[in-house]
Amino acid sequence: MEGKTFLKLIQENDDQRISKNIFLNLLKDCKIYSRMTPENKKTLVSLLRDSFDITVGMCGDGANDCAALKEANVGLSLSDAEASIAAPFTTKVFEIKTFVRLLAEGRCALVTSFQCFKWMAM
Repeated sequence: MEGKTFLKLIQENDDQRISKNIFLNLLKDCKIYSRMTPENKKTLVSLLRDSFDITVGMCGDGANDCAALKEANVGLSLSDAEASIAAPFTTKVFEIKTFVRLLAEGRCALVTSFQCFKWMAM
């Protein structure tokens, strides 16, 4: 879905020309979003996070991604520029597969924390 289409859907939903249910189903079923403004990216991330109660991950490589990176539950900056300051996580390996590694490391940290608490409780 392109940014213009996303903006049109937002307007249609605000004007109540389409039902909230149809609007949310379109957001959920769409897999790729492109050519969006920084404000549209932030709106999309917050809609996905709040409407479906899911964890939203966002990768960005520029200043136009800063707002969405801050809004996402897991924000990964693939840049040394301004976006790296806004994102909770930054990498010097500029590949999308880095996000999978980030999730694996986060899961390992969670397991380690639980094991430490179990050990302290004993």
